[in-house]
Amino acid sequence: MDFIRHYRPVTNVVNRPTAKGGQGFSLVGHHEIMLPLIAAGVIERSKKTYER
Repeated sequence: MDFIRHYRPVTNVVNRPTAKGGQGFSLVGHHEIMLPLIAAGVIERSKKTYER
């Protein structure tokens, strides 16, 4: 998660750590906005998972 896209190369942060498996995400935006949105999404997703 970065504020601007040019701060870190995507290869070192997203592609290389997941080369042997997994999935990487590149998120660009203000941390004070993005973190609460991610947390709300995780909570909402977990509610839907447990309702089944």
